[in-house]
Amino acid sequence: MNLTSAINSGLQGIHTGMEGMARYADKIANQAAHEKETDLADLAESVVGLYSNELQVKASAQVVKTASDTVGSLLDIRA
Repeated sequence: MNLTSAINSGLQGIHTGMEGMARYADKIANQAAHEKETDLADLAESVVGLYSNELQVKASAQVVKTASDTVGSLLDIRA
């Protein structure tokens, strides 16, 4: 895998994770906004999904950072 591919994969992972976080945050907000009783299983699933997507964003950001640092190191070595 080349560095450009790694950076692109990381960015795609961040994008996917952010979309997932937005989806679960919206689901949690909608559950909280309704006056009727909230199903705790649905709420728990949403919270776990939100956290899971947060971890995906963090891991993908680390991929981008590592690839970027590697590019910088390669440029320093060649210079």
